[in-house]
Amino acid sequence: AYKDPVTSFRDFHKFSNENPEAYWKMVFEEMGITFSVAPSCILRDSDAYPGGEWLPGAVLNAAANCLTAKPGRTSSDVAIVWRDEGKDSEPLNFVTVEELRKKVCLVANALDALNLAKGSAIAIDMPMNVNAVVIYLAIVLAGYIVVSIADSFAAPAISTRLKISEAKAIFTQDCILRDDKELPLYSRVVEAKAPMAIVIPARGSTPIKGLRTDDLSWEDFLGRADRTTAGIYTAVEQPAYQFSNILFSSGTTGEPKAIPWTHLTPLKAAADGWCHMDIRKGDVVAWPTNLGWMMGPWLVYASLLNGASMALYNGSPNSSGFAKFVQVKIVTYIVFFLKELHT
Repeated sequence: AYKDPVTSFRDFHKFSNENPEAYWKMVFEEMGITFSVAPSCILRDSDAYPGGEWLPGAVLNAAANCLTAKPGRTSSDVAIVWRDEGKDSEPLNFVTVEELRKKVCLVANALDALNLAKGSAIAIDMPMNVNAVVIYLAIVLAGYIVVSIADSFAAPAISTRLKISEAKAIFTQDCILRDDKELPLYSRVVEAKAPMAIVIPARGSTPIKGLRTDDLSWEDFLGRADRTTAGIYTAVEQPAYQFSNILFSSGTTGEPKAIPWTHLTPLKAAADGWCHMDIRKGDVVAWPTNLGWMMGPWLVYASLLNGASMALYNGSPNSSGFAKFVQVKIVTYIVFFLKELHT
């Protein structure tokens, strides 16, 4: 047992290093993390894992842990608050934990209808909006691997990342809406010679035209799911070190380097948010970013696993609209990482 008093962050840091069993059990209890197979311990020495093997024997699904009510919260609490650029005078939009769960389950069921082998890599190349978050969680929930691609990349950069990851499909939008402009996106994916693309209209009511033969519109993709069970999905439980996400370095100094996340990485991301940024139940967290950069997945897990809400502004964070969005005073924690602000 740890007997020294913990009265400062320095003490807490010392406690977490000297007592990893007690510290991580406390963190997992605080976040309400569930394992289908509990780990035999928190950390053990292993020649195969430099620094030790974390949570040996654990089986879980990181996305499934995002879709359940956390201690002190209910399924009717808000998971995502969002607004589209140009609609700054309209009411905010909210997605509850239960609504998010149903959306993710629908997409997971539609993914299975594509008949891809479990463990296949599936790319996402689109702005970080509600649909992107839903797709991200659905891919992980269903036992596939997300390939994160920033929506600012040109066709050659997209192509390189698809080849390295051996992605079997890609989710994208027809275009990106920024400052009353339509920036091409699907055409870049086509130029990159991407595999089957599922294409979402940037304007929800706009039909998609001119798709390649093997590509699917968002509506047709969702239509493949059995609507009688669309809101239900049994998570594919995974060994702790199974890949859940492949991110990439920027590629500015050569070929981009693949950076794999396992199902353990989200737990560390959420724990860092809890410990170092004081993200708690009921907080609202905004970080202008993209799933193609590591802070996109970090935001998903650091908010949802801690019972907080994420705030997504579907537009330029450099605009007055973003300022109005956060001025509603719903956002309790706003983080800017200037290298990740894309216009």
